[in-house]
Amino acid sequence: MINFKEEIKKYEPILEISEIEDSIHSTELKDIMDMLNHITKKIDKK
Repeated sequence: MINFKEEIKKYEPILEISEIEDSIHSTELKDIMDMLNHITKKIDKK
């Protein structure tokens, strides 16, 4: 059975739009840097 009081304690509000945008942009930048690092490592091995 669901304990609603416990579930409400776990509740976290969703991010605001600006926070979502910041979160997405920061992960995009990290992904791009990871890809560049991977590419440069492959080039250095040759």
